[in-house]
Amino acid sequence: MRHYRPRWLLLTLAVASLSLIATVVAPLPIGTVPGPFVRGALQGVGNATTLGPEAVRTPLPSLNYTTQSVRLPAEPVALAVDAAESDLDVATSANNVTVVGVDNDTILANVSLPSGGTASFPTAETYASAPDYVYVGGYETGLCLGCDGPWIAAIDGATDRVVATNTSLEGIDVPDYIGCMGYASVTAVAYACDNPSKLLVLNSALDEITGSDRVGSTPSSMVVDPGNMEIYVTNAASNNVTVLRQATGSMVSSVAVGADPLAIAYDSGVGALYVANNGSDNVSVILDTSNEVVATIPVGCGPDGIAYDPAASYVLVTDSCSNNLTVISDSNNRVVGSIPLGTDPVAIVPAPLADTFYVANHGSSSLSEVEVTPPPPTDYPIEFEESGLAPGTEWTIEVGVTEVSSFTPAIGFSIPNGTYMYTVSTDPPFTPYHPYGRFSVTGVGYGLVIGFGRWADFWIHVNGLPSDVTWSYDVANSTMGINVFATSLGSGSVAVEVYANFTYSYSVNFPENDSALDRSGNTSVGPNGTSITIDAGGGSSNSVPLSEIVGIGVIVLAAAVTVAVMLKIRRKPPEAPTTPPPSEQKPPARPEPPTW
Repeated sequence: MRHYRPRWLLLTLAVASLSLIATVVAPLPIGTVPGPFVRGALQGVGNATTLGPEAVRTPLPSLNYTTQSVRLPAEPVALAVDAAESDLDVATSANNVTVVGVDNDTILANVSLPSGGTASFPTAETYASAPDYVYVGGYETGLCLGCDGPWIAAIDGATDRVVATNTSLEGIDVPDYIGCMGYASVTAVAYACDNPSKLLVLNSALDEITGSDRVGSTPSSMVVDPGNMEIYVTNAASNNVTVLRQATGSMVSSVAVGADPLAIAYDSGVGALYVANNGSDNVSVILDTSNEVVATIPVGCGPDGIAYDPAASYVLVTDSCSNNLTVISDSNNRVVGSIPLGTDPVAIVPAPLADTFYVANHGSSSLSEVEVTPPPPTDYPIEFEESGLAPGTEWTIEVGVTEVSSFTPAIGFSIPNGTYMYTVSTDPPFTPYHPYGRFSVTGVGYGLVIGFGRWADFWIHVNGLPSDVTWSYDVANSTMGINVFATSLGSGSVAVEVYANFTYSYSVNFPENDSALDRSGNTSVGPNGTSITIDAGGGSSNSVPLSEIVGIGVIVLAAAVTVAVMLKIRRKPPEAPTTPPPSEQKPPARPEPPTW
């Protein structure tokens, strides 16, 4: 990343051309804290106010941060964090690298850089994890022929000594200066940007330039996107970003951005490149899947450095002429707030500690150690977990208007504070014990267990009851929220659908004159259901109610009387026929003569 600005270079060249004597700050003894600095003396804790009309229309959570200032012996121009040694290497205008321990902010070493001609200045810096080197690029200037030119140095992180230099850069067009340094951790390759328009590929010993790729005019910073293995180079004079394939160095595309782009950072959270445009006071957002600008974000004056904060999903931009750090949320590409810094902040790098960054304040010869606290979440995780379903069974949760189905044991939602209704469903033979409910989110996520079971039938059989007699039944389990009450007529069977493997209380009630038939108790319902049988007349035998017995008796008695009368009539002897005495007998009638 380039932390050098043209106006400073021109001023330096003018000073060197006039053969002015440069003022060099003497290095401090090893192990001491520079100057009158006391850690925390300039410490600030605050909440940054939101910026811009977007933030005013839609309030955003306040930005929580802490800052501490560390005095340096000279103006810092570039930064690199040696992760293996937990050191911060600060390239300064005194042509050295001041090594600061990040644990206690004390100076551990001052490393002199290549010097020749009238003056020599570092301009860019990067850390290479293999072989634990800090690469520094710069230039030297003077009145003698051949004194002007760039150089690159390698500092061993373990010994804090220069172990390799290249002051000739043979085999390439001689650049004016090194505009940026970069490193690809996946392939362990170091890069340097030359001026006017090349990206140099370096070997670790710096004794050979293994490649040279054409880019835009005045390359100023670079970054490797590990997602697509492409190199993005900002070109300050041509106002664009050159995209190269890392494997071949061939150009993929050229993306137009704002004026004077000086710094670039890769946001792995959203897969985008953020470009700080120093001349137009804004940040361009390039989507790495399409290499197109998808957003332009206004920031402070003169953005010069940029970094990504993965813990908070923030992009941090140093504004060199408004002396602040602009914080952007990558979820919506809006400015969250602003953090005050020292004078002329240029470079920014992440520290080994999460959420902590170091900023080089060139104008005030200091470092700002900034710790940004991630904002409180606006949505909270709510997880529903099923219990009782067979593996691979689909089930569904609906919260508000959002419905999610799954064949796995858990379903998750991310929702803001509030009170919500939910419904649960699945296919037979399973059923949720509580198919709906309510829950509240109050600033914390949590889980809910949804129990499932199978349906089973609780049968009630009533025998021997007249069809016009009404009876009722009640089946309940208060724990499971079941209470079924209904009525029926006459003999027959009814089935109450309940959850299997639970115990239920029941009562069966008949009219007052048949109250002896009432039944109540508790029974367990297994997977295959259960039943109870009630025979009208009471008891467990096939008895008949008393009213029916009386009625049947009357009918039987009447039938018996009728049969007895009929039998008596049939057993009476027949009467003998009566013949009148002869005196009363009439002679037979004579037949009438025929009529002709």
